[in-house]
Amino acid sequence: MNIKHQDLTLNSSDPFLHCKLDRKKYAKILTDIVSSYADGFVLAINNEWGTGKTTFLKMWQKSLEMQEFRTCYFNAWQHDFDKSPMVAVISELKAITREKSNDKFKEVLKKGSILLKNLIPALTKGIAKKYIDDEAFVDILEKGADGTTDILKEEIDDYVNKKIGLEEFREALKGYVKENSNQKPLVFIIDELDRCRPDYAVEVLEQVKHFFNVEGIVFILAIDKTQLLYAINGFYGSSQINASEYLRRFIDIEYSLPNPSAKEYCKYLYQYFHFENFFFSDYRSQIGELRNDAELFISFAANLFEYHNLTLRRQEKLFAHSRLALRSFQSNNYNFPDLFIVLIYIRSEDKEFYDKIRRVEFSIQDAVSKLYTFFPKEIDKYAGINFRSVEAKFVFFYYNSYREKYPTYQLLTRASNGSEYSITIQSSFESDDATSRLSQLIQDYEHKYYDIKITFLLDKIDLIENVVS
Repeated sequence: MNIKHQDLTLNSSDPFLHCKLDRKKYAKILTDIVSSYADGFVLAINNEWGTGKTTFLKMWQKSLEMQEFRTCYFNAWQHDFDKSPMVAVISELKAITREKSNDKFKEVLKKGSILLKNLIPALTKGIAKKYIDDEAFVDILEKGADGTTDILKEEIDDYVNKKIGLEEFREALKGYVKENSNQKPLVFIIDELDRCRPDYAVEVLEQVKHFFNVEGIVFILAIDKTQLLYAINGFYGSSQINASEYLRRFIDIEYSLPNPSAKEYCKYLYQYFHFENFFFSDYRSQIGELRNDAELFISFAANLFEYHNLTLRRQEKLFAHSRLALRSFQSNNYNFPDLFIVLIYIRSEDKEFYDKIRRVEFSIQDAVSKLYTFFPKEIDKYAGINFRSVEAKFVFFYYNSYREKYPTYQLLTRASNGSEYSITIQSSFESDDATSRLSQLIQDYEHKYYDIKITFLLDKIDLIENVVS
């Protein structure tokens, strides 16, 4: 059984063959945009971290290569320990070099070394060796960076006037790209920019704009815009700069990948983590009231995740934890899949509340009122999902734990006629009959699940089933 979601294997003839998010159509749209504006631009793919940007980019990159586009991929987060991204970016460009254009690449290195004089001399050669196995370039950098502190200061002060050197570098880069890009724009992907140190993220943006923004290169920036704006504000100071306006200077087109259907993604995760091995074991398949557990689990998870707008990464981790917890269930155990996934979500979202449930620190009324805050407020939008049933199971199982601590407390009281019961708490749902329906469900559960406590699920979710006496 997989615990961690592995990178998808890209099919050699169709990179999107195993994509469960139906994103091939978005790759086609973006390829059309790249093809239409071959002069070069910067496109930002803006989605939250954990929404599958990196997987999409790798699929799209392979798709572009199959269409004879030359591509480069640079994971900025993996390299933000260095002082300057320029060496790393140039090193990625080397990957597209054809044998006949070695001289042009060396020309790019030569011109670039002038700009790189601003690196701290002691670090220059070491940084270069990490990226480029080219002694000529290393020597150029080492010699170019030689000099006293006074010379370095003079170079920095005078940098703004070095327009000739900058133009020579860009012209060399333009010629190199043209000779190596199959008459199509070179697609240069920069991933994980929003996860970098603020100073490094800003440095990448600045150098892409000023050094590498030449005809024939399309830069793709994979970002979480909100986080990147925090990084910009962190670097410059929020009172010093309008981060949105600053970022707009670098990005020509912004695109967001639409979110997939929560139900379809939950179905995919269900299959990926092999939940069917539990829900459709030989024994459970023979028990009528357990046969719908799988569908209930998927549907409830999908609606819960959609309501809380969870990223794909969060959904994946909750499914992984659920699958681990299921290993503690016996084949003949009730699973209560709707309450089960709600408790797992609460554990990840509000551990303090979850721990107080375990320690029975709430009154039943306070506990169910708090539970209600995790439910959609307009439950009619979630047809077929019985949130009232989850409320009732939670109340009854929590009550079974509660009365161990407070044995005189009664959840149900008999009416004066002796034949009817009323419940001593109020349902959190607002309909006129909500509390009456809660009472009816509790009475049913007394017969079906009479001695099950909330810790029956919590011990399994906490993966301590076999160590709790």
